[in-house]
Formats: sequence, C-alpha cells, structure tokens
Amino acid sequence: MDSPLLSTFVDAGLAVLRRSEQAQDNARRLIARARLAHDTAARVIDCTRELILTRRPHRFRPIAGGSDGRPGRLHEAVWISTAVSYGARCADCGRAIAVGDPMYDVMADGREMRLDADCGRLHMEQWRSRLQRAS
Repeated sequence: MDSPLLSTFVDAGLAVLRRSEQAQDNARRLIARARLAHDTAARVIDCTRELILTRRPHRFRPIAGGSDGRPGRLHEAVWISTAVSYGARCADCGRAIAVGDPMYDVMADGREMRLDADCGRLHMEQWRSRLQRAS
C-alpha cells in the first residue's frame, strides 16, 4: 500500500473512534439523566400516594348495619375481610398488591373490591371515627 492511502484509512479510523467516544459520553449523560428522572418520578409517586391516602374524599359511608324497614332510613351494608393477595390491584389507589401481602376484601353497594393494607386501614379508621361521631 502506498502512504497516502494508508494515511486516509488511519484518518478515517481515528474519526470513527472519536465519534464512538462522543457517542459513549452522550450515552453516559443520558443514562445519568434517566436515573435522575426515575428517582424524581418515584418521589412524585410516593408523595401522590400519601396525598391520596390522607386528603381525598372517601367512597364509603360508615358501616351501620341493616334497614329498619322504613323508606329513607336504609343503611349501607358493608362486608370486610382480610386476605392474602394473589397478585391483585388496590381499587382505591391503583397500586399492585404483591403476592403474599395482606389485603382487605370489601363488599359494599353490591360491589366487591380489594384494598391494600394502607388503604384498608385508612378506610376502617374513617368508618370508626364517623360511627363515633354519629353515636
């Protein structure tokens, strides 16, 4: 091979190496930004969940037993039981309930729903406080 052709190949190879190094640097920066965005999103999700659990209007009225037979004086019947999750999703906050985690099966207004432990405890505390205020 003659020297000018070899020089052209070497220059082209060096240009490819520089571009490859630049691409690697860009990829590292993008990965760092993606990790930062992921961490920020996780914090936002946690804060949103906390707000939902503490500040949202609630779906259920207090547990009050059956009807006394007079129209307009009907009470909602609510049935609650604890269970172990088989991979359900919380009907209140929408988060997945991991297999083996505790959950609450709730039957109200003819609807069956599953609540994770946090949402279930929150609702039971609210029902108790409403019943105590009503007494």
